[in-house]
Amino acid sequence: MSNLLRTNLAAIEIYVCLTHFFVLMGIRNSPLCQLGHNSIYFMIDALLTGLSVYQFKESEVGFFILTNWIFMFWMHLYYVYKMTTLNSINNLNLVFPWSCTDFGDYRFSRKYWFEIFGTTLDVLSHGSSAWFNLKLLESEYWFFAFLTGILITYSRVFAKTKFTTEQKMMPVFLGKLYRVLL
Repeated sequence: MSNLLRTNLAAIEIYVCLTHFFVLMGIRNSPLCQLGHNSIYFMIDALLTGLSVYQFKESEVGFFILTNWIFMFWMHLYYVYKMTTLNSINNLNLVFPWSCTDFGDYRFSRKYWFEIFGTTLDVLSHGSSAWFNLKLLESEYWFFAFLTGILITYSRVFAKTKFTTEQKMMPVFLGKLYRVLL
């Protein structure tokens, strides 16, 4: 794999890792405007974890990390299936209340154990993939990949207002779902 391709992949993995971490901690919420396109999001996540499985051997990364990548690949494909079935609005409520609402006392309750566990594994998956991709880069590419990942995160997460839970920012069907669920 070329340095340029690995640099871009590492930058994307840094961005995805940080956004998952922000959602997990409730620092920033999922972009509500993208919830209607969750299947695309999960396909991209599956592609990233699949690329990690493809490019690294167990002897390079260890059994736990490789197993986590394989598990997350299949988990994301499962979510793609769930989001593309006829009952996708009902399946959306599996993801919506926990990952898109403001931080509160209920965020780490047992009710959301599956979301917490899955997002934690996702953070570990993308973080380890970014780390192993960065390790294979030369120093100038490493710095560029890290800086690009941070800048993408800033521009997509902190510089936009789409990470709020204001109903005017939501598509109409999500606004209705938000009122029903909360």
